[in-house]
Amino acid sequence: MPYQQLFYVPVYSNIYVDEDNPKVMVSATLSIRNTSLSNSLYVTKIDYYNTKGDFVRPYLTKSIELPPMGTLNYIVEKQDDTGGDGANFVVAIESEAGNVQPLVETVMIGTFSNKSFSFKSDSILINDAIPDGYFSSPKPKTK
Repeated sequence: MPYQQLFYVPVYSNIYVDEDNPKVMVSATLSIRNTSLSNSLYVTKIDYYNTKGDFVRPYLTKSIELPPMGTLNYIVEKQDDTGGDGANFVVAIESEAGNVQPLVETVMIGTFSNKSFSFKSDSILINDAIPDGYFSSPKPKTK
């Protein structure tokens, strides 16, 4: 496929507030949005890694077609601290159209004392060597 990209997406399962209450658990939503009005995306892999960089679990067992203007959401529950404060997702997306621009981000929500808060993290592209198995076909060679 002409478009094949890997995204690194930071996700926080906890944050540090102060010395007396060092860790507050948060829930996180991974959001993958197809911003194209006419082309589908194919999400081929979503892998979850912990703070140490160890693979925790896959979030997909098979590819999912994301139609034009469609959105996929995956939740990391508030009680799930397997990722830690430096967890991340690696998301593989491909498309038959070469000019698509997916939006991949996480939104974290939590409460502390009598206050609630939310924040988001944007993805970045992974541009180094991509291991086999992330895409349905080999990544096209760049010229």
